[in-house]
Amino acid sequence: MAGRKLTPEEKQRRLEEKINNENSILEVFSSKSCFAGIDKCKVSLQGFSVKGIEMKSLMNYSACNLKTTIDGKLLNLEIKSEFFGKITISFDTSDYKTPYCYIELIHGGLNFETVGIKEIKNRLAYAIDFIKEIYGITITYSTALFLEIELAYTIAFDKTPNLQLRSFLHKCLSSGYPPNFGNEKSKKNNYDYPILSSKISNEELTVTYDKIEKAKRKRQIRRKGSKLDNINVQRFELVLKKKKIEKFLGTNSLDLLNDAQLIEYLESKLHSTINVYIKLIEESSTKTKKVIKDVYNKYGSKNYIKELLNQVNNHSLRFLSPLVLDEEIIALTNISPFKNKGRTKRTIIDSFQNSEKKYSEKNETGLMITWHVRDIFKLLYESLEVAREKGLGCHKDTTSTHTYKHVLKDYSLDYRNNIFDEIIKTNTRNQKNKIRNHVLKEFPDKYLDINKNNKKNKKNKKNKKNKVN
Repeated sequence: MAGRKLTPEEKQRRLEEKINNENSILEVFSSKSCFAGIDKCKVSLQGFSVKGIEMKSLMNYSACNLKTTIDGKLLNLEIKSEFFGKITISFDTSDYKTPYCYIELIHGGLNFETVGIKEIKNRLAYAIDFIKEIYGITITYSTALFLEIELAYTIAFDKTPNLQLRSFLHKCLSSGYPPNFGNEKSKKNNYDYPILSSKISNEELTVTYDKIEKAKRKRQIRRKGSKLDNINVQRFELVLKKKKIEKFLGTNSLDLLNDAQLIEYLESKLHSTINVYIKLIEESSTKTKKVIKDVYNKYGSKNYIKELLNQVNNHSLRFLSPLVLDEEIIALTNISPFKNKGRTKRTIIDSFQNSEKKYSEKNETGLMITWHVRDIFKLLYESLEVAREKGLGCHKDTTSTHTYKHVLKDYSLDYRNNIFDEIIKTNTRNQKNKIRNHVLKEFPDKYLDINKNNKKNKKNKKNKKNKVN
């Protein structure tokens, strides 16, 4: 049955709501293009007591779901709210079950902002007050424990990052686990697949998704003619459940946790992400070396580059991930079986760039996704520095009319080739950890595990030398 047609007044009111929502989203990025914080979480109330439940009255509310025994005894009560989330209370003691009270806390509304621990405490207090005021139910408790927490980075871009960039970034942030594309319908357009997810374990999940697209699907903003047409917002969420919260943060107590602990964890996680990033580049280099050698041996010196290009392009279409991450991989790789390796690398890179030279159309290897991801890592580090100063979450500048966006650079041929030439000149066959050293030049001031390991190795070598002497 078709829904009722809206009146002109109703249409105008909905339009105004969407415009206001668009303005609100832009205000979120009035200070920075990226921020870190807590999105949704779930807590368990310990030592709780519940008073004032009137079952007959609650049955009149559509937001309330009651489960009772045959004789009418209340077993379970669930209340949903767009303002705070959901509360679930179990009174069931059969079969040695333990009563519990869980509250799922959400931002509500547009949900572009994230918060810190202080605001989570406020959300919990608000939820309990809301339940008392609306439903007459009084809940008291001794302490609250996190059962689940979503730690998130929210980033505003000047345009939608292509699939290869988002996929590679997600893989780095997900400890090397590839994203799952199964939840989204396979499409040819590179800008599709708005949701990427990776299940690391039963206690740890990562999700990257397009916030603008989600808002459009929920009809919170205009699909056409929106003020957000020149901005794309991506959110990366790290979902931790009880055991991982306790392991990574030291405790899952809401009273004992603070922003500083969460920031420290996020920074250590980012340090390990850089190591994953390096590993994935090394793996791409190894694959590239093998495929170049294989096509050369099979197709000969005149045809191997053409076949290499075909395999690189086909791999991306088939697996939705690049075989050669970008052109820099060629410059960094010790290719074989060529005598003049430097000249051969330049020839291969030049062939990859032919379409760009002729038609200004980049081959996917010219998009330089490793450079973009590296810049995003720096942006994430900056967001943690802001959080140390101001706390986790979104910090608006009410005096600003500017919208901050992270610009996805269009690296020119000259710019790329100058760097590639320098890499090829300094790249020797026997150089150890050349890719690692090359990457870490971009993060000189970060206390990465790999930097610590390098310092440790140097110290050990020095000690051994002293012993010998």
